[in-house]
Amino acid sequence: MPSERSSRSAFQFHQLRPSIHPRFRRAARAVSAAAIACVLGFSPSLAAAEPPSAPERSALTTYPQGQHLVEQALGRLYEGQPSVPRFDARLDAAARTLARKIFEQGPNEPFRSLSSADLQTALADEGCVDPAPRAVILRSSSPDSLAQSMAGHSALTDGRVTHFGVAIVTDGRRAAGVLLLTERQLELSAFPVRALTNDPQRIAGHFTAPLKSLKAAITDPSGQVHELKIPSTGAGSFDEKIIFHRPGVNMLELLAEGKLGTVVVAIYPVKVSSPTGGAGQADEEKPKENPYDSVVPEAKDLGKAEKQVLGSINALRHAYGLAPLARNARLDALARHHAEEMIRLGFFGHKSPVEGNAFDRLKAAGIAYHMAAENLAESRTALDAQRLLERSPGHRRNILIGDLTQVGIAAIPAPGTANNVYLVELFLKP
Repeated sequence: MPSERSSRSAFQFHQLRPSIHPRFRRAARAVSAAAIACVLGFSPSLAAAEPPSAPERSALTTYPQGQHLVEQALGRLYEGQPSVPRFDARLDAAARTLARKIFEQGPNEPFRSLSSADLQTALADEGCVDPAPRAVILRSSSPDSLAQSMAGHSALTDGRVTHFGVAIVTDGRRAAGVLLLTERQLELSAFPVRALTNDPQRIAGHFTAPLKSLKAAITDPSGQVHELKIPSTGAGSFDEKIIFHRPGVNMLELLAEGKLGTVVVAIYPVKVSSPTGGAGQADEEKPKENPYDSVVPEAKDLGKAEKQVLGSINALRHAYGLAPLARNARLDALARHHAEEMIRLGFFGHKSPVEGNAFDRLKAAGIAYHMAAENLAESRTALDAQRLLERSPGHRRNILIGDLTQVGIAAIPAPGTANNVYLVELFLKP
């Protein structure tokens, strides 16, 4: 039975000297030269064009046994632990939307593949702010066998789970199921989804230990990234006002300090309108899209895929009037070494228990720099991993630092049975 799993990403930023452009000086103060790591979950890349026809919604029915079996399986796995994973209505609604989307090409056509954009849209539409839901997509001729496979899937034991949503949909002849699993480290009691420019918006909630030092990163419609600290009111609680200055779709990311650096605890779009703007304005103004991603077929050979990632990076930089980056063989080797070490030691992040972070590795290799940054991602393909990096404010900022001149890129097969790819990008200004 074919299955698809989620993906994740992380980024790190560091500069050696403070005497740089004020824009990057502000970013450096916000980052404090610390490792920043985040995990984002997405489903694989889209393999089909816009569907020519769609079945009637009434032809599709939901098979409820999936939730019951998954809930039982998680209950057994977490028996005796302080908390058991809980069913989440928003994740469930997003899973149901995705499962129905698989049938969009029609009752007599192949199943539609799902993209990272599909997952992002479904989560946003249902008000889900979880940054890293692991997505499992299963297809079968029988909803019964699909439910059993879902309840026994290895994703249930692949990392801690606090909340889940599951949906199995059938048209009577075939069945498709989507399972969304997340480790929720932050609960929001108030957060903006729509706002007016320069109108303070309340964001409140709490995060769990050992997380601390919450901050927000916002990608505005111009593509610029802004950061602000969100003070805690005690015991992980926070209640603060944030302001969006540009109309359009702003991507809001909340980050907290964890044991291995900064982790993303929430990410979602906020539609911002001008008080004097017309209707639909917030839906029209968005950060610039990367023209490269929509026209280049993804290479299966990872060596060619690395070249495509470079093309994508430079296409996005060109869209913002920035100079292209040159690929550096020594940085390639460092990026590849770190990717291989993550596999060998069984971790995903910037800080190796043996060799330290990216800046330690640069120093050990004798590579001097004035500024350095690192992005990490795991996804079904190298280009899809690159798309994830472009979506996150922190990763996007690294890609669009104007002073950078060189990059090392490594794409290697990720561990496990999902046929995913690890992508490591190491940026440098000598």
